[in-house]
Amino acid sequence: MTKEKRQQPIIDTPRLALRPLRDSDVVALFALLESDPRIAAMAVHIPYPCPQSRISSWIASLQDNWLSGKSVTFALCLRQGGEIVGAISLSALDSHYPEVGYWLGTEYWGHGYGTEACLAICQFAFQQLGLDRLYGCHKDGNIASGKVLLKSGFQLLGSQNLYIAELQRHEWVAFYLRVAAGEAALGQDDALAE
Repeated sequence: MTKEKRQQPIIDTPRLALRPLRDSDVVALFALLESDPRIAAMAVHIPYPCPQSRISSWIASLQDNWLSGKSVTFALCLRQGGEIVGAISLSALDSHYPEVGYWLGTEYWGHGYGTEACLAICQFAFQQLGLDRLYGCHKDGNIASGKVLLKSGFQLLGSQNLYIAELQRHEWVAFYLRVAAGEAALGQDDALAE
């Protein structure tokens, strides 16, 4: 991504609009996150409770992160009605390990929104940002998130017990990789080097 100042795009899918988060979204995000502690329990980087002030500070940082090429975050909104159902991010864009992360309000679990959003953001990452690979991760107990990643073309790499600073504890985390279409298959680079 070039460092020139440009507006974050809106990405449309059949049922969702992935749009930049706004200050006015704080209350809706807070309501979703507070509605069920299982959201934070399944997420790697979301604490529970998550105060409105933290959500507000996070949203305030997003435009600078986009412009600096560090990350990009979208609100997941229903195309019919515009209701926010969650969020999805590409982080560590300035590293060798760019990562996709997402969460949904529990009332929207099991409807395919996670997979729909993940497929769209992968396409954006590869075609618009020029990335050649994306990583994803989830807590080992979050089987649904693993299914989203697998349906989105990721391959499981393995699990590791990591200290999660935001949660102040160790968690087992499963890691996944998706290589852009047209790139070498997972592991082929190593075989060719021998």
